[in-house]
Amino acid sequence: MILVAVSPILFRSKQYLPGDKLPDDTDFVDAWIRAGSAVWKNKDSSRPAAVKAEPAAALSGLVGDAVNSDSHENLIGRVPQTEKRRKK
Repeated sequence: MILVAVSPILFRSKQYLPGDKLPDDTDFVDAWIRAGSAVWKNKDSSRPAAVKAEPAAALSGLVGDAVNSDSHENLIGRVPQTEKRRKK
């Protein structure tokens, strides 16, 4: 059995994300389990696949002709999505 993080845990200057193996030789194990931050899992359990988030709301801005926009965005007051601003 291995101890696996269910929620983000910062322990000894190391950030453990959900699905990461936690050290089980500490006094914090019981506290993590009681708080629901960690669970015991079998060694053969695989890490769950990451879920991609989708926007839950419409883009902010007013409908109209956007000035200085390289693309076909039609929202006034919104920073245009240029090639330099795109996340890679």
